[in-house]
Amino acid sequence: MPPLKGETIYEKRKYVMQNLDQIRKVLIQEPRGYPCQNANLIVPPSSPGAPVGVIFMEQNKIYPLMSGHNLICVATALLETDVIQMESPTTTFDVETPGGIVKVVATCTHSKAEKITITNVPSFVEALDVVVDVPQLGKVKVDIVFGGMWYAVVNAADVGLEINPKHAKKIARLGEMIKRATREQHPVNHPLLDYPGVDILVFRGPPSGKNEAHAANAVVMSNTDFDWKDPDTWSGMIDRSPCGTGTSAVMAAMWARGEIKLNQEFVHEGILGTTFRGKLVEQTEVAGKAAVVPEISGSAWITQHCMVKIHTSDPLQEGYTLGDIWG
Repeated sequence: MPPLKGETIYEKRKYVMQNLDQIRKVLIQEPRGYPCQNANLIVPPSSPGAPVGVIFMEQNKIYPLMSGHNLICVATALLETDVIQMESPTTTFDVETPGGIVKVVATCTHSKAEKITITNVPSFVEALDVVVDVPQLGKVKVDIVFGGMWYAVVNAADVGLEINPKHAKKIARLGEMIKRATREQHPVNHPLLDYPGVDILVFRGPPSGKNEAHAANAVVMSNTDFDWKDPDTWSGMIDRSPCGTGTSAVMAAMWARGEIKLNQEFVHEGILGTTFRGKLVEQTEVAGKAAVVPEISGSAWITQHCMVKIHTSDPLQEGYTLGDIWG
């Protein structure tokens, strides 16, 4: 990595976005990546209390302020590759993210980080029950919530959806349409950091009944340039995990409605049937707005170690996307 300009990880994130986006393209576009792949840059921290910093990189040039599942993966990798010294039964350390310092507590046994618990950045509701007029769908009720990214939170049943892997194409298509319409009709920005939204959507639904989850979700992310004039672009991709920031946003909306209390456990099921455990551990404020601090627990597994190579004669050094699977 070349030197990154900026005093904080937030500023370094902005520098990478504006000057080094080719790194993201190389790592997560074809032929090395695929539409639902993310990448995380481990960088020197600016905060003296954090041993590492991280910049999250996702498809469609999205650089989140925070990402729960990415940080769970990062923490697992740092511990299991000895970048952070593992201690049993628990290892605790801070990570500087673009959204702020996040505490990590890892439960470790036999050289494996079995469970990662993160204390997320404060989450808050911008608006509940906003009505969005979505072309070809009509009016849809949406909650707009910050959980580390800006979420449109939608009840899946309201648009005739069931959270099930076999409905993934329809979930991705409708989710991207609702998200785009929400962003256009109800633009928002973080009150302390320049981070506009909404940039992601979570559908809520009942649990599958196959585990102890209280609710299920499907999180829809962008992977191509969207154009209302071109229906072929009305698509996105679905988070394979139960989603940490999505779980945070859902809990924040529930708290705002009086549906969950502080320190009440909430088990959230992703579209693959895996779960994250969450709870709200503190009430706080963000620029005068009522906010809560979520805690999210989950697990990750290293699947491979690889070396990325780029040859100077390669005509497609930054990778590529093709509309058959990218939107």
